[in-house]
Amino acid sequence: LGKDLTKDEDKKLSQMGIFFRMNDKIQRIKQLVVLGKDDTVGEVIDDTYKDLSVYGIIAQIVKNGKWGKKINLGPEINTMSWEAQPSISGDGNVLVFASGRPGGYGSKDLWMSTKVNGRWTKPQNLGSTINTGLDEEAPFLHYDGRTLYFSSSGHAGYGQHDIFMSRLGEDGKWETPVNLGKGVNTPGDDVGFYVDALGKKAYFASDRVGGFG
Repeated sequence: LGKDLTKDEDKKLSQMGIFFRMNDKIQRIKQLVVLGKDDTVGEVIDDTYKDLSVYGIIAQIVKNGKWGKKINLGPEINTMSWEAQPSISGDGNVLVFASGRPGGYGSKDLWMSTKVNGRWTKPQNLGSTINTGLDEEAPFLHYDGRTLYFSSSGHAGYGQHDIFMSRLGEDGKWETPVNLGKGVNTPGDDVGFYVDALGKKAYFASDRVGGFG
């Protein structure tokens, strides 16, 4: 999958962001989720355009401070539909992502895959407790592996996209999502909620009043 950038391309693009070449086109990485206890060893997952309309999810290993070869996660994860916004568990064995593939409840659903013997299994829809007839996206599976944050336009909330939290019960089923409330959610779009390992800080995107764009 893909080709390395030429020296000239690398020089031109190095100040503009993180890019790579796919299908003979220069592509820009949209999202990174870095694993590992430091910044030298970990797995990176990103959602990147395959063409003008279809997303795909690839993985990349960081070792000794250097980017390794980018690896497509394969046909079980990537389809001709939209796949993006991946989040991976702290142990690297559970992947949650958003997809517009057939078989869901809405136009965008959350799906989960587990890694078995080094390969990602066929994704399972997270079900009607999480997914609605509208959009669920931007998942973040916390490092505890049992707490899921995501944005939804289908669950009852305060705005267009609200941020919700659900926990994985002892029975292996996701509990009814809880809206994070007015302190986080607004009448607009609030998405991409990421919580640090200690559960003390969170970062997210919002179009609320007071921003720059």
